[in-house]
Amino acid sequence: MPVLATFSNTGEEGAAQRLRLSHESSAGVRGDVIVHCLASGSALLESDRAWVIGEQIDFNFADSAIGIVFWTSGKLAICVFDQAISDATLALEILSGAIGPELITSGYFPELRFHAQAEGSGFAERLYRLRVERGLKQLDIAEKLRVSTAAVSGWESGRSVPRGSRWAELAEYLGVQLAELIGDDSNDLRKLVATSRIDIARLARTTPDKIRISLDL
Repeated sequence: MPVLATFSNTGEEGAAQRLRLSHESSAGVRGDVIVHCLASGSALLESDRAWVIGEQIDFNFADSAIGIVFWTSGKLAICVFDQAISDATLALEILSGAIGPELITSGYFPELRFHAQAEGSGFAERLYRLRVERGLKQLDIAEKLRVSTAAVSGWESGRSVPRGSRWAELAEYLGVQLAELIGDDSNDLRKLVATSRIDIARLARTTPDKIRISLDL
């Protein structure tokens, strides 16, 4: 079942917001965030707060991993971790009672791939255009992000997408906002919403017809 979590102020200007899971001993305490699913590479969160794509969240239990908000829709947000959370850390949280084993899924959520997999999603073409406009080679991006040129080629061909903090690093290097890099093409909007409903339903262990996505345009 989902668990509650609360944000605490680190007191450091510009620091990532710190998110603490509520243990069973804290039952009845209202949390700022509902954690629906947790994986070694990402987390699905729900909150009344305003999510901002690209903002950083410090999960207090997650080794030194920082979550980066990658996708939002209404109260929902998906964070990707800049480094994978170890199985040992997740196991300790289960043993402590902070989370149940049913909350854990594996790897990265399907949503993190639909931008490249959906026909006409535009990310591959957008990345190619931004790179060429800036006079960059694939090798330049590869060296800056510490990946192989084959990885960059895969992004531009639509075979794969960046993982974790690579999104934010790529956007910064290209001089654009993360939301612009990910893209919000109006022609892709209906397909994007339909795909995300299916994937979120799978993560939430329900059916797509029960998923409602609202957009503030």
